[in-house]
Amino acid sequence: MKSSTREFIGRLGVHRSRAWTIVWLASGFLLSVILLVVSESSHYRFARENEALLRAVRLTTVLSNIVGRTSMLESMERGYLLSHDNAYLETYRRSLDELDRMLDELHEPGSGGLPEADQILLTRTVREKLDVITAMIHAYESEGLDSAIRLARSDIGKSKMLELKNLVGRLTKDRHAWITDRTARWVQDLMISRVSIASLALFTIVSLLVFARRGLREIRRERELSQELADHRDRLEQTVRERTQELSSLSISLQHVQEQERGRLARELHDELGAILTSSKMGLSLALSKLPDMSPDIFAKVRSVMSALDSGIDLKRRIIENLRPSALDHLGLTATLQMYLDETCARAGVRCRHAIDEAAPLAPTVAIAIFRIVQESLTNIFKYAKATEIDVSLARSAHSISLRIADDGEGFDLSGVSPVEKHGLVGMRQRMVALGGRLVIESTLGRGTVVSCLVPLDAQPG
Repeated sequence: MKSSTREFIGRLGVHRSRAWTIVWLASGFLLSVILLVVSESSHYRFARENEALLRAVRLTTVLSNIVGRTSMLESMERGYLLSHDNAYLETYRRSLDELDRMLDELHEPGSGGLPEADQILLTRTVREKLDVITAMIHAYESEGLDSAIRLARSDIGKSKMLELKNLVGRLTKDRHAWITDRTARWVQDLMISRVSIASLALFTIVSLLVFARRGLREIRRERELSQELADHRDRLEQTVRERTQELSSLSISLQHVQEQERGRLARELHDELGAILTSSKMGLSLALSKLPDMSPDIFAKVRSVMSALDSGIDLKRRIIENLRPSALDHLGLTATLQMYLDETCARAGVRCRHAIDEAAPLAPTVAIAIFRIVQESLTNIFKYAKATEIDVSLARSAHSISLRIADDGEGFDLSGVSPVEKHGLVGMRQRMVALGGRLVIESTLGRGTVVSCLVPLDAQPG
């Protein structure tokens, strides 16, 4: 009961912690998005305001230059009238072009520029002043200096210049007031942006502290859980090793029992069934010799029975050889493998090359294990590989025996072999495990398969 209550409280605490974390993260995400929007909008507004301020400052300079350039035009006009030097007239024309570019700059669109009405008024005032200067030059060139002097003595030029200076002064004062107002607004927006960034930084610091504390607590919890999982994993691994060892021992024992039963059955077939078949054939042979006047039909049937007995004797021999190759006990592993490979490959129509060293007599368990691996490998090759050539080699070194079986068949994917098809491979591996040896299977689709075994000479079944 106490354990259940503790587990329930622990789960409730975990759910609350997760909910609190989600709410905190959602709030932080929302605040970050809001501050990001505010920051980006402020940045865009700052850039726009800065551009407008720069334009306003540039316009104040342009306004001052317009007045200065107009005064210069008036000076160039007077110099030309007094000296009749064309250099003054050329300078006058260049200055007139520069004044036109200044007036065009006043009409550029964008914030910080002059109102349209002021632009029109300033342009008109400048044009009127220029018309007066141009009229004096034309009067001088067409009617002489006296006509130009009479026109100069009138107040129209002076009044237009005064009007231009007053207008430019008012426009400059308006631009300065506009710049002051926009600068104050820019400073206010900058303060808002700084407060927003400071708020986000404060929230981030608090979040880091909170999550650092929770992280340390989670780290301690993770360490405890990791230790529990490690202990549990060790127990599971120990159990798996024990079960694997038991299964491996059982498999080895079953293979040993299987070989014993095969040997016993082979001996019984050889002794009992062989005696029956042999005595039956001898009895029929004796009957044929005692009954020379046997009718052709009966003789044919007896010969048929004799042929069946020969087939039965041959089948008995093949079954016995499959159960327990008698050549292993009488001729040894080298001769037995050579005969088996030649006979089996010839029957299957597959070319077989073998290089089998003449080895000293081996323990029966080692000999039968190597023979069974060769037998199982050839069975798999004939059944699945569709190979045309097999290469078998058996070599003996100072401390071990190595077996290699290679084919040029289709190959296969080891990970894609079904459990049923793995039984033969597992049996081969278990035979090596029982002898303390090693079995390696290498296969590539379209490039065949290689089975390699290494058995120590001092192998003991176990």
